[in-house]
Amino acid sequence: MGFPRDRLSRAVQRLGGDQAKVLEFMFQINKFGEPPHHFPPDSAETALINNDLSEEKAMACLKLVFELREMGFQEAVIHKALQETKNNRDEAVDYLISNA
Repeated sequence: MGFPRDRLSRAVQRLGGDQAKVLEFMFQINKFGEPPHHFPPDSAETALINNDLSEEKAMACLKLVFELREMGFQEAVIHKALQETKNNRDEAVDYLISNA
C-alpha cells in the first residue's frame, strides 16, 4: 500500500516533519474511503483539514457534503459554506443560496 505523492506532500507541508501525525492523517483519509463510507479521498482530506483533523467532525461534514451535493450544489462551494458555518446545515444552505 502506498499514498499518492501529491497528497503526502500536502500533508507534510500542513503537519510539518512529524511523521506520526502525517501517517495518522493519511490513514484517516484512507479510512473514510473504506466501507461503509466510500467518501472520495479529496473530500476526506478537505473535511479533515477544515475540521482540525477531528475524525468525528470530518465525518459529520462529509455526510453534509453528500447531502448538499444531492441538492445540486458544487462540492468546493459546499466545503467553503460548511467551513464558514462550522458545519451548520441550515446556515450552510443559506450561505449556498446567497452566494450562488
